[in-house]
Amino acid sequence: MKVVIVGGGIAGLSTYLFFRQYLSDIPNLEIQLYEGSDISKYISRFTNQSLEHDASSSEGAGSRADAASKLTEEDFNVEAIGGAIGIARNGLDVLSRLFTSSQRNTSFRSVLDDIINQSHPITKWEVHCARGWELANINLTPKVSREKRERPSGDAQDNCTTNSVSNGWQDSPISTIMIGRQLFWSILLKHVIKLGGNADIRYRRVSRIELPGDPLSPNRRPRIEFTDGTSEEADLVVGADGLRSTVRKGMFTDTTTMVLSPSAIPDKSTWMSRVLSSLLSSLRRGYKPPADYVTPHYEGLAGVGGFLPLSVLENAGQKSGAMSVVFGPNGFFGMGYINPQPQSSSKPGHVESSSTKSAGIYWSTFSSADPYPFPFASSTIKHHPQEFDRAKARSSLQSRHKNWKHAGVQAILKYIEDNPDTQPAGFFPTWTTPELPRWSSHGCIVLVGDAAHALQPSSGQGTSQALEDVETLASLLKHHLLNSPTQDQDQKFQQVAMSTALEQYETLRMPRVHAIYERSQKIGGMKADMGFLAEMFMYVAIKIGSLFNDKYNEKLVQYNLQSHVAEIIKEGTGQ
Repeated sequence: MKVVIVGGGIAGLSTYLFFRQYLSDIPNLEIQLYEGSDISKYISRFTNQSLEHDASSSEGAGSRADAASKLTEEDFNVEAIGGAIGIARNGLDVLSRLFTSSQRNTSFRSVLDDIINQSHPITKWEVHCARGWELANINLTPKVSREKRERPSGDAQDNCTTNSVSNGWQDSPISTIMIGRQLFWSILLKHVIKLGGNADIRYRRVSRIELPGDPLSPNRRPRIEFTDGTSEEADLVVGADGLRSTVRKGMFTDTTTMVLSPSAIPDKSTWMSRVLSSLLSSLRRGYKPPADYVTPHYEGLAGVGGFLPLSVLENAGQKSGAMSVVFGPNGFFGMGYINPQPQSSSKPGHVESSSTKSAGIYWSTFSSADPYPFPFASSTIKHHPQEFDRAKARSSLQSRHKNWKHAGVQAILKYIEDNPDTQPAGFFPTWTTPELPRWSSHGCIVLVGDAAHALQPSSGQGTSQALEDVETLASLLKHHLLNSPTQDQDQKFQQVAMSTALEQYETLRMPRVHAIYERSQKIGGMKADMGFLAEMFMYVAIKIGSLFNDKYNEKLVQYNLQSHVAEIIKEGTGQ
């Protein structure tokens, strides 16, 4: 069985790791991962040193940020530089099942160990408003974990600072972590290389997916065509190629063509004068724009941000273990730490001072009709992801937040003013994937991660939902491909098994992601410009909503993925 993964970002590397673990017993399994950007320099970094060497041990977050600022546009596509990501407990639970001690060489740390030891644990969100009021203090740790921490033994508390978190993960109080996006990607890549996966990575850009049964082709398997003119066939194609997915485009090509509806066809029995007088309006009514499932949707929000020295946040009173967010009538501001907490500390919430390292992050989100509002006056490439007029962006940022009554915001504005050559470091429009009617096609092509559902950052679930996608898909494929009554791995059985797995994958994943999407859209609306009454109503809504956060949080992050997978498999067998 040949599997092709398109995309070498977070979703693609995660897919590779889970498939190598869950599908290892499938006869003649071949997995290939295609990435359009040449990431060989990153692979060389890991293959030329001890694999147990930390991805960040020789460079602080500041040097990682400096390196990120020099990446090309192609690098941007694979690593989405310039920011950090949050991984909630449900996403961490998924990672905890990757190559546990019984499945791996115990001389290596697990994926989860690497991530926990190089990230900052977050236990709460401190929510304020631009007028200086505290709106909410949201505890992210589920009630059941809080109760364990309050027990006299303190065993769960100790797990927060041990070098090997994965062995006692179920008792760990860690609920969310913040980590540099590039660093997280690097950790996944390191573990792919540990498995020898560098031999399975191909540097070719996909130009088109030819569906099986295409009138122009007799192929029974999907064909992947590349920009260099070559092509490959596969039994299963996994589209992990992000927001502007070529695989998604192949699945929904027919929806991007305008179709003339029957109502637009003139009635030949009418008088010519009537035809001429109503022709334009008839055509206008007849041309109905089809649903566009290919083009990313711009949410009317843009943002700027960057990395910070630890001292800026410390001096402003920013607490370790907390993310601070500030809502206002003309935008949104967030800040927090992304540095690892030192293992030597006896206090899990303690962060040692290190004013020379960029161990914090900030971002400001605002309304903008144009997704690229800060182009250089002489720029001929307006939409280059990293090309923006830093002076214009800085002026806009200062003007937008100068009157906000929050110590952290003002400290960051001062830092930005003192560092005009590097701040703000990045610019990020908010794009989402259109809600799709399906995530698979022909029983052999499937989407995961942003290719299926790029969410607003306000969801806090982008990475976690991608991880849930991948483990769910791997689990269902494992069950159906390895549970034939005759263990006959012929092509017909394989097609039926894959088709069933993909159908159940959609049934299980799409409603959950839709609910998260709906909530994130509402929160995203709170970042837009608004009048006084709307602003006051927003503050009241945040205060009231925080009272019910425990219930929502438990449903979101206490998600038992394995139980849901087992349940849908049982339903499929009619038991």
